[in-house]
Amino acid sequence: MQRLAEIEREACELRAELYEGVATPKLDWRGVFDLLLVRCGDERLALRLELVDEVVRMVHLRDAAQGAEDLLGLLDFRGTPVPILDLRARLGWGATPIDLNTMVVVLAGSNRRLGVVIDEVIEVMMIDGSELQRVDDATTTRPGVEALLRDEETLVHVIQPFLLLRRSDIVATEAGAAEPSGGSSGAPISAAGQGSGNDKGRS
Repeated sequence: MQRLAEIEREACELRAELYEGVATPKLDWRGVFDLLLVRCGDERLALRLELVDEVVRMVHLRDAAQGAEDLLGLLDFRGTPVPILDLRARLGWGATPIDLNTMVVVLAGSNRRLGVVIDEVIEVMMIDGSELQRVDDATTTRPGVEALLRDEETLVHVIQPFLLLRRSDIVATEAGAAEPSGGSSGAPISAAGQGSGNDKGRS
């Protein structure tokens, strides 16, 4: 049994290696595009609307095997296990209080889905890429921050959520998805029907 578990773990790691290099959608920051403005704690963040699949309410999650604390679990989303990150925690701003009214933004890109927990959807805003201050590792210590935007004297971090995915998250997602659902702390509940593609930008 121990050897079988090791083999399954190795298989998960091999699959994770296959994802490397394709996990991050390539975005064009030129021209006009839409951002979904959200609140995480006291901070305002923006996500590219083209990556947003749905906004749903939190449901019971399946455990992610040996995942980081800010990897909250796996959401059964239309039959596919989707890792759910506490966005505020991963950015170093403390854990988000979680209940069944907590909002989850489900994102899709590069043949993968990712869910991030937020506190509030504020609005959808259309901007021109020239309004953004692009950043790199030399100008920010926040992972996943691709640009900064001034909105009514408030500094908004423009996030590329897929950049926040770690290799260990992918391994934990693969391993958790392979486990029988009875091994989770709460039975997974599908999010299907809780939102639709038309829910983008709606709280």
